[in-house]
Amino acid sequence: MSTQFQIDSTNFTLSITNTDVNNNSIHPTLRFTFMLQALGDYYAQHPRFQVRVLSQAKFYPIGFLTFSTTSLYVSEQGSGFEAYLQLTHSAIKQIEILRQNQDLQLKFQGSFIIQERLTDQPHKFTERNISLDLRIPKSDWVERWLPQLNYKDVSLLEIPKLTFQDSTNIIENLNSAWKAKQMGQYNTVLNHARLVIEELREIVKKQGYVNEEKETRDKTDWKDLFESDSIGEIFGKIDQQVYRFASRGAHRGRAINLQDADYVLLITHAATNLVLHELEKEKD
Repeated sequence: MSTQFQIDSTNFTLSITNTDVNNNSIHPTLRFTFMLQALGDYYAQHPRFQVRVLSQAKFYPIGFLTFSTTSLYVSEQGSGFEAYLQLTHSAIKQIEILRQNQDLQLKFQGSFIIQERLTDQPHKFTERNISLDLRIPKSDWVERWLPQLNYKDVSLLEIPKLTFQDSTNIIENLNSAWKAKQMGQYNTVLNHARLVIEELREIVKKQGYVNEEKETRDKTDWKDLFESDSIGEIFGKIDQQVYRFASRGAHRGRAINLQDADYVLLITHAATNLVLHELEKEKD
Protein backbone atom coordinates (compact mmCIF):
# COMPACT_ATOMS: atom_id res chain seq x y z
CA MET A 1 0.00 0.00 0.00
CA SER A 2 1.33 3.44 -0.87
CA THR A 3 0.34 7.07 -1.11
CA GLN A 4 1.83 10.10 -2.84
CA PHE A 5 2.06 13.72 -1.80
CA GLN A 6 3.75 16.79 -3.24
CA ILE A 7 5.87 19.61 -1.88
CA ASP A 8 6.88 22.45 -4.24
CA SER A 9 6.31 20.21 -7.31
CA THR A 10 8.43 17.42 -5.79
CA ASN A 11 6.69 14.05 -5.58
CA PHE A 12 7.02 11.95 -2.45
CA THR A 13 5.89 8.34 -2.09
CA LEU A 14 5.20 6.70 1.26
CA SER A 15 4.56 2.96 1.26
CA ILE A 16 4.27 0.05 3.69
CA THR A 17 6.53 -2.78 2.54
CA ASN A 18 5.99 -5.26 5.36
CA THR A 19 3.78 -6.00 8.34
CA ASP A 20 4.57 -8.44 11.13
CA VAL A 21 4.54 -8.94 14.89
CA ASN A 22 7.33 -7.58 17.06
CA ASN A 23 8.25 -10.61 19.16
CA ASN A 24 10.84 -8.62 21.15
CA SER A 25 8.16 -6.71 23.04
CA ILE A 26 6.49 -7.89 26.24
CA HIS A 27 3.28 -6.27 24.97
CA PRO A 28 1.39 -7.40 21.84
CA THR A 29 2.89 -5.15 19.18
CA LEU A 30 2.48 -4.86 15.42
CA ARG A 31 5.50 -3.75 13.39
CA PHE A 32 5.21 -1.87 10.10
CA THR A 33 8.10 -1.28 7.70
CA PHE A 34 7.78 1.98 5.77
CA MET A 35 9.60 3.30 2.72
CA LEU A 36 9.75 7.04 1.92
CA GLN A 37 11.02 8.18 -1.49
CA ALA A 38 11.41 11.60 -3.15
CA LEU A 39 12.80 13.03 -6.38
CA GLY A 40 15.33 15.16 -4.53
CA ASP A 41 17.30 15.40 -1.29
CA TYR A 42 15.26 15.93 1.86
CA TYR A 43 15.06 15.17 5.53
CA ALA A 44 11.80 13.86 6.99
CA GLN A 45 11.49 14.60 10.69
CA HIS A 46 9.18 14.10 13.64
CA PRO A 47 6.67 11.63 12.16
CA ARG A 48 3.39 11.42 14.06
CA PHE A 49 0.70 9.00 12.91
CA GLN A 50 -2.54 7.74 14.40
CA VAL A 51 -3.88 4.31 13.40
CA ARG A 52 -7.61 3.81 12.89
CA VAL A 53 -9.78 0.78 12.12
CA LEU A 54 -12.48 0.94 9.44
CA SER A 55 -15.84 -0.48 10.45
CA GLN A 56 -19.17 0.17 8.71
CA ALA A 57 -17.84 3.21 6.83
CA LYS A 58 -16.45 4.80 10.02
CA PHE A 59 -12.89 4.99 11.34
CA TYR A 60 -12.14 4.25 14.99
CA PRO A 61 -8.76 5.24 16.55
CA ILE A 62 -6.76 2.45 18.20
CA GLY A 63 -3.44 4.13 18.93
CA PHE A 64 -0.37 6.06 17.76
CA LEU A 65 2.72 4.67 16.08
CA THR A 66 6.11 4.72 17.76
CA PHE A 67 8.88 5.21 15.21
CA SER A 68 12.39 3.74 15.14
CA THR A 69 13.79 7.16 14.18
CA THR A 70 12.67 10.77 14.35
CA SER A 71 14.72 11.91 11.36
CA LEU A 72 15.73 10.25 8.10
CA TYR A 73 17.38 11.20 4.85
CA VAL A 74 15.04 10.89 1.86
CA SER A 75 16.16 10.44 -1.74
CA GLU A 76 15.08 8.77 -4.95
CA GLN A 77 16.47 5.45 -3.68
CA GLY A 78 14.19 5.67 -0.67
CA SER A 79 14.74 5.27 3.04
CA GLY A 80 13.25 2.52 5.12
CA PHE A 81 12.17 2.79 8.73
CA GLU A 82 10.04 0.87 11.20
CA ALA A 83 7.05 1.88 13.27
CA TYR A 84 5.35 0.01 16.09
CA LEU A 85 1.74 -0.15 17.23
CA GLN A 86 1.59 -1.35 20.83
CA LEU A 87 -1.73 -2.97 21.72
CA THR A 88 -3.47 -4.40 24.75
CA HIS A 89 -5.63 -7.50 24.77
CA SER A 90 -8.67 -5.32 25.34
CA ALA A 91 -7.68 -3.24 22.28
CA ILE A 92 -7.33 -6.40 20.17
CA LYS A 93 -10.73 -7.53 21.39
CA GLN A 94 -12.20 -4.19 20.30
CA ILE A 95 -10.50 -4.56 16.90
CA GLU A 96 -12.12 -7.97 16.53
CA ILE A 97 -15.54 -6.49 17.30
CA LEU A 98 -15.01 -3.72 14.75
CA ARG A 99 -13.56 -6.08 12.12
CA GLN A 100 -16.81 -8.14 12.06
CA ASN A 101 -15.11 -11.25 10.63
CA GLN A 102 -13.89 -9.31 7.58
CA ASP A 103 -10.47 -8.18 6.38
CA LEU A 104 -8.75 -5.78 8.80
CA GLN A 105 -8.69 -2.31 7.22
CA LEU A 106 -6.38 0.24 8.81
CA LYS A 107 -5.85 3.93 8.08
CA PHE A 108 -2.60 5.68 9.03
CA GLN A 109 -3.17 9.40 9.34
CA GLY A 110 -0.50 11.86 10.38
CA SER A 111 2.34 14.08 9.26
CA PHE A 112 6.06 14.60 8.62
CA ILE A 113 8.05 17.79 8.79
CA ILE A 114 9.94 17.84 5.48
CA GLN A 115 13.25 19.73 5.38
CA GLU A 116 14.96 20.41 2.06
CA ARG A 117 18.73 19.83 2.07
CA LEU A 118 20.08 23.16 0.80
CA THR A 119 23.65 24.44 1.15
CA ASP A 120 23.48 28.03 -0.08
CA GLN A 121 20.21 29.25 1.45
CA PRO A 122 18.27 28.82 4.70
CA HIS A 123 16.58 25.47 5.22
CA LYS A 124 12.91 25.36 4.37
CA PHE A 125 10.51 23.38 6.58
CA THR A 126 7.12 22.10 5.42
CA GLU A 127 4.69 20.04 7.47
CA ARG A 128 2.68 17.67 5.32
CA ASN A 129 -0.41 15.76 6.37
CA ILE A 130 -0.56 12.22 4.95
CA SER A 131 -3.14 9.42 4.86
CA LEU A 132 -2.27 5.81 4.02
CA ASP A 133 -4.57 2.78 3.92
CA LEU A 134 -3.63 -0.83 4.63
CA ARG A 135 -5.80 -3.93 4.20
CA ILE A 136 -4.76 -7.11 6.03
CA PRO A 137 -6.58 -10.17 4.63
CA LYS A 138 -8.76 -11.99 7.12
CA SER A 139 -6.82 -15.22 6.62
CA ASP A 140 -3.50 -13.54 7.49
CA TRP A 141 -4.96 -11.74 10.48
CA VAL A 142 -6.67 -14.81 11.95
CA GLU A 143 -4.09 -17.47 11.12
CA ARG A 144 -0.85 -15.49 11.50
CA TRP A 145 -1.10 -12.25 13.43
CA LEU A 146 -3.64 -13.09 16.15
CA PRO A 147 -1.82 -16.27 17.29
CA GLN A 148 1.51 -14.39 17.36
CA LEU A 149 -0.14 -11.64 19.39
CA ASN A 150 -1.16 -14.39 21.85
CA TYR A 151 -4.78 -13.34 21.62
CA LYS A 152 -7.60 -15.75 22.43
CA ASP A 153 -11.12 -14.47 22.90
CA VAL A 154 -12.48 -17.88 23.87
CA SER A 155 -12.93 -19.92 26.98
CA LEU A 156 -10.40 -22.70 27.34
CA LEU A 157 -11.97 -25.94 26.18
CA GLU A 158 -10.16 -29.26 26.05
CA ILE A 159 -11.09 -30.91 22.76
CA PRO A 160 -10.43 -34.66 22.88
CA LYS A 161 -8.14 -36.05 20.21
CA LEU A 162 -10.03 -38.47 18.02
CA THR A 163 -8.42 -41.77 17.09
CA PHE A 164 -9.96 -44.65 15.15
CA GLN A 165 -8.66 -46.69 12.25
CA ASP A 166 -11.34 -45.59 9.75
CA SER A 167 -11.89 -42.05 11.02
CA THR A 168 -9.44 -40.13 8.78
CA ASN A 169 -12.17 -38.35 6.80
CA ILE A 170 -14.06 -37.52 9.97
CA ILE A 171 -11.00 -35.94 11.56
CA GLU A 172 -10.22 -33.97 8.40
CA ASN A 173 -13.75 -32.62 8.23
CA LEU A 174 -13.77 -31.71 11.91
CA ASN A 175 -10.45 -29.90 11.56
CA SER A 176 -11.82 -28.06 8.53
CA ALA A 177 -14.93 -27.12 10.50
CA TRP A 178 -12.89 -25.68 13.38
CA LYS A 179 -10.74 -23.73 10.94
CA ALA A 180 -13.82 -22.40 9.13
CA LYS A 181 -15.24 -21.25 12.46
CA GLN A 182 -12.07 -19.26 13.18
CA MET A 183 -12.38 -17.68 9.74
CA GLY A 184 -15.99 -16.70 10.34
CA GLN A 185 -17.23 -19.05 7.59
CA TYR A 186 -20.21 -20.38 9.50
CA ASN A 187 -22.01 -21.94 6.53
CA THR A 188 -18.91 -24.02 5.88
CA VAL A 189 -18.88 -25.16 9.51
CA LEU A 190 -22.37 -26.62 9.12
CA ASN A 191 -21.47 -28.28 5.80
CA HIS A 192 -18.48 -30.05 7.33
CA ALA A 193 -20.52 -31.07 10.38
CA ARG A 194 -23.09 -32.79 8.15
CA LEU A 195 -20.28 -34.68 6.40
CA VAL A 196 -18.94 -35.80 9.79
CA ILE A 197 -22.35 -37.09 10.84
CA GLU A 198 -22.81 -38.94 7.54
CA GLU A 199 -19.36 -40.53 7.73
CA LEU A 200 -19.82 -41.47 11.38
CA ARG A 201 -23.04 -43.29 10.55
CA GLU A 202 -21.31 -45.22 7.77
CA ILE A 203 -18.46 -46.28 10.05
CA VAL A 204 -20.92 -47.55 12.67
CA LYS A 205 -22.96 -49.47 10.08
CA LYS A 206 -19.79 -51.03 8.67
CA GLN A 207 -19.17 -52.45 12.12
CA GLY A 208 -22.51 -54.25 11.89
CA TYR A 209 -24.76 -51.87 13.81
CA VAL A 210 -27.67 -51.77 11.36
CA ASN A 211 -31.39 -52.01 11.98
CA GLU A 212 -33.29 -52.43 8.71
CA GLU A 213 -36.60 -52.29 10.58
CA LYS A 214 -36.16 -48.64 11.55
CA GLU A 215 -38.73 -46.37 9.96
CA THR A 216 -36.20 -43.57 9.42
CA ARG A 217 -34.05 -43.26 6.31
CA ASP A 218 -30.91 -43.79 8.37
CA LYS A 219 -30.71 -47.40 9.61
CA THR A 220 -27.86 -46.96 12.11
CA ASP A 221 -28.60 -49.05 15.21
CA TRP A 222 -27.54 -46.77 18.05
CA LYS A 223 -29.32 -48.93 20.64
CA ASP A 224 -27.21 -51.92 19.73
CA LEU A 225 -24.00 -49.85 19.72
CA PHE A 226 -24.57 -48.45 23.20
CA GLU A 227 -26.21 -51.67 24.44
CA SER A 228 -28.98 -49.52 25.86
CA ASP A 229 -32.42 -48.76 24.45
CA SER A 230 -32.72 -45.47 26.33
CA ILE A 231 -29.25 -44.12 25.50
CA GLY A 232 -29.52 -45.31 21.91
CA GLU A 233 -32.90 -43.63 21.48
CA ILE A 234 -31.69 -40.36 22.98
CA PHE A 235 -28.49 -40.36 20.92
CA GLY A 236 -30.41 -41.17 17.73
CA LYS A 237 -32.71 -38.19 18.25
CA ILE A 238 -29.73 -35.89 18.89
CA ASP A 239 -28.02 -37.24 15.78
CA GLN A 240 -31.08 -36.59 13.61
CA GLN A 241 -31.85 -33.15 15.03
CA VAL A 242 -28.29 -31.83 14.73
CA TYR A 243 -28.09 -33.19 11.19
CA ARG A 244 -31.31 -31.37 10.30
CA PHE A 245 -30.16 -28.19 12.06
CA ALA A 246 -26.96 -28.23 9.99
CA SER A 247 -28.87 -28.30 6.70
CA ARG A 248 -29.39 -25.19 4.60
CA GLY A 249 -33.13 -25.69 4.52
CA ALA A 250 -33.38 -25.26 8.28
CA HIS A 251 -32.17 -21.67 8.04
CA ARG A 252 -34.12 -20.18 5.16
CA GLY A 253 -34.47 -16.44 5.53
CA ARG A 254 -31.72 -16.02 8.13
CA ALA A 255 -27.94 -15.86 8.14
CA ILE A 256 -25.90 -18.55 9.87
CA ASN A 257 -24.12 -16.97 12.83
CA LEU A 258 -21.39 -17.88 15.32
CA GLN A 259 -23.85 -19.33 17.83
CA ASP A 260 -25.31 -21.66 15.18
CA ALA A 261 -21.83 -22.86 14.26
CA ASP A 262 -20.84 -23.39 17.91
CA TYR A 263 -24.00 -25.39 18.62
CA VAL A 264 -23.51 -27.75 15.69
CA LEU A 265 -19.74 -28.09 15.94
CA LEU A 266 -19.48 -28.73 19.67
CA ILE A 267 -22.28 -31.31 19.70
CA THR A 268 -20.92 -33.00 16.57
CA HIS A 269 -17.41 -33.22 18.02
CA ALA A 270 -18.65 -34.55 21.36
CA ALA A 271 -20.97 -37.07 19.69
CA THR A 272 -18.17 -38.28 17.42
CA ASN A 273 -15.83 -38.73 20.36
CA LEU A 274 -18.50 -40.73 22.21
CA VAL A 275 -19.23 -43.05 19.28
CA LEU A 276 -15.58 -43.67 18.42
CA HIS A 277 -14.94 -44.46 22.08
CA GLU A 278 -17.70 -47.08 21.99
CA LEU A 279 -16.23 -48.61 18.83
CA GLU A 280 -12.79 -48.74 20.41
CA LYS A 281 -14.26 -50.62 23.35
CA GLU A 282 -15.61 -53.21 20.94
CA LYS A 283 -12.12 -53.77 19.56
CA ASP A 284 -10.58 -54.44 22.99
